[in-house]
Parts: sequence; structure tokens; C-alpha cells
Amino acid sequence: MQVAGLVPRWLVSGVVLIVVATRRRELIAGVALVASVVLGANAWHAAPPAEVGQCDGVIRVIDDPVASAHVARTVVELRGKRYSANAYGRSGAALARVGAGESVVVSALCSALGTREVAYLRPRHVMGRMTINFVGDRHHAGSGLARSARWVRKQVAFGARTMGDNEQSLFSGLVIGDDARQPRDMVDAFRASGLGHLCAVSGQNVAYVLVAFGFLLRRLRPIARLTVTVMVVGWFVVVTRVEPSVVRAGAMAIAAAWNFHRGQQRSASDVLAVSSLVALFVDPMLAWSVGFLLSVSASLGLVTLSAPISRIIPSRIATVLAPALAAQIATAPVALSTFGQLPVIALAANCVATPLAGVVMLVGLPMSMLAALLPDVIARLCMAPLEMLVRVVWWTATVAEKLSLHGRWNACAWLMVVVCIALGARRRSATQLWQPM
Repeated sequence: MQVAGLVPRWLVSGVVLIVVATRRRELIAGVALVASVVLGANAWHAAPPAEVGQCDGVIRVIDDPVASAHVARTVVELRGKRYSANAYGRSGAALARVGAGESVVVSALCSALGTREVAYLRPRHVMGRMTINFVGDRHHAGSGLARSARWVRKQVAFGARTMGDNEQSLFSGLVIGDDARQPRDMVDAFRASGLGHLCAVSGQNVAYVLVAFGFLLRRLRPIARLTVTVMVVGWFVVVTRVEPSVVRAGAMAIAAAWNFHRGQQRSASDVLAVSSLVALFVDPMLAWSVGFLLSVSASLGLVTLSAPISRIIPSRIATVLAPALAAQIATAPVALSTFGQLPVIALAANCVATPLAGVVMLVGLPMSMLAALLPDVIARLCMAPLEMLVRVVWWTATVAEKLSLHGRWNACAWLMVVVCIALGARRRSATQLWQPM
């Protein structure tokens, strides 16, 4: 760690630019891996320590506060350092009324992170804990971009007001990645069924947003189209609170738009490598983010393994099963080392839930914003089909959790999947061998 922290960032940048210029795919992938380690180590080593003791001042709220019966929790920034903040009683009620991007005066006590919290919070640039004792007047309402993001999130929440509480929380997770209000049993069900990725904004969401703006983008000149694409992607990244998975997806979308603008045909794996490096240069702490690692590895599996697997699986189910299997294989090292599980039931669950969730992601944002402008009766009619889809996705996760195998039985099921794939590959090779020339 100390050695990596001494590697100058300009040196890493120079090596990466030279390697990318060679356009050698294997070399780019290797340098991307090494650069991610170096940049992540630099960021971790150079992170400033948190303040300890009384820490009054003006804080900027990073995430929308989540309020429960007695406490409000959020992430705040004070004098350039981020803290996981709690406020109780009246202070909690006052903090709950502050939106992300706004600044307020507080009186608080700061402390260092606990040993168990470091691995989860440090990748989000959170360096310490803060207990807020008093919340004063608002100091600043935030930038125009932050205000627009708050407005969109409020419109989405208000548009889904006719849904049940659980359906509304899952709907917000599918559309804008807001999973803060999901109950614990729902979170556990999605993780145990291998569907946890649906509640994290991904490339699908970014693609659907660009589709929504497609009518405008098609009518613009090339340079204006590229500029507006970058602005739309950047705006959506802010709306989703700069989640690691959407940062990767946004960087990849911008890289693809740049290639299209230049008239270049680059492979998806090259775009993924370059966009991941760009994201790491913007925020090196992403190298320690489990969400970012899962997002990159899943995308790598989709672009490199989906086609070979689809040629082995029978054509009727290859369309839905091959991507799920490719993503599961690619994310296996990260998932096993982090969560200690890789449920085989995820293959079946993804075949059912992912297409339905895709419909919600595509239609949910514009429909909920429209429903926010309508009376409750009409809004309920507009949102009822989406509520039913959300409910089916949740039921799928719940049923898959109950049917999920564990321990040696799960390992045996994966072994059967591997055997089936191997037999399919052997059968295909034999068929090709006996085909007439």
C-alpha cells in the first residue's frame, strides 16, 4: 500500500495514454487492472483523517436524509471531509427536511470510523462519524444541478404515491437507485435470489434515459448531439446520487458517444476498459467499491461471454439465460469474496425478473413524473400496471429466496450447470465437425 501510494498519478496517466494508443486489447485490459490497483491505493493512502471532537460549522448534505422514528441518517461534508451523520429528536426532524446539495449550520461531535465500518464507508469517501446536536438555518440551497436532481427525485416519489409502501420503495430503487427505504427483508430477498443488481442503477437505466431523449438527440448536429448526450448522462448520474454502478455506466455511454461522433468502431470490451479507467481517474476510490467492481465485472461478462454461451445453450432460452449466466460467471470472484454466496437460483430468477424490471426502468421515470401532475384517481390508473410489475419482481425475489439452495447443494447445482454447458459445447463441436463442407 505504501509503495503504491508513492507512484505519481501523472506517470500512471502517461502509461495509460500510451497503451490505449496502441489499441492492443490484451495490453489495455492488463494496464487497466494495474492502474485501478495503483489509483485505488493512492486514494486510500492519501485520504485525510477525520476530525475528532467538537466540529461545528456549515455542512453540505450529500445524500437525502433517511428518517426513522427517532433518528435521521445521511452523509454530510464538512470542511472537505465526509462523515456518516446521525441526528436525534428535534435535530433529526430538522435534518430530515434538508435535501441533498443543501448546506446548513450545525453543532456536532465528530469521531473516527469503527473498524467494521471502514471497508464499507471509506470507498464512499466517508472518513468519520458525526452526531449532530443542533441544526440551524439553511446556509445555501445548492447548485442548480443539485436542485434539479432533488426536484426529479421528489416528482418520482410523489408520482408513485398511490403504490403501497414496499412497492414504492422498490420502484424508486429500480428507477433511480434509491433503496434507502427498502425494508430489510426485501433487501435480503433480493441478495439471496441474485437479483440485488436490479436495485442498483446500471447501464440499462442510462440507456433508457438516452432513449427517452432520443427524439431530441436525432435532430441535433453531431457536436451538439455529443454535448447534449454528455449533459444528459451527467445529469442522470447526479439524479442517482453518483452511485458507483451508474458512474461506470455513464462513463461507458459517454465513451461510446465519443466513438460514434468520431466515426470509430471500437469493441465493447475496449470501451468498457477505457471508460472504467476514466471513471477511476475521476474518482480513484471506486477501485475499493464493491458496486463498481460488480458493475464492471458483470459488463465484462456480458460483452465477452454472452455470445459464446448463447451458441451452446438451446436457442429458445439462450436470449434470456446466456446474459444471466455470463454475468454470474464474471461476478463470481467478487460476489463470493464479499457476500460469501453465489446462488444458482439467480439464473432462473433473472430470466423472470430482469425483463419485467427493464420495463419498469424504461417507463417508470417519465410515467411517474407525469403521474405527479395528475389527480390521485388518474395517477393510480396510470401507475397500476407498473405497480403490478414491481410486485411480480418482488414476488420473484421472495420465491427464489425460499427455493435457493445453500452450501454443498448449491455447489452441486452449479456443477450440474457446468456439466450441461460442457456437454452442449461438445455436442456443438461434434455437429460442426460432421457438417458437409
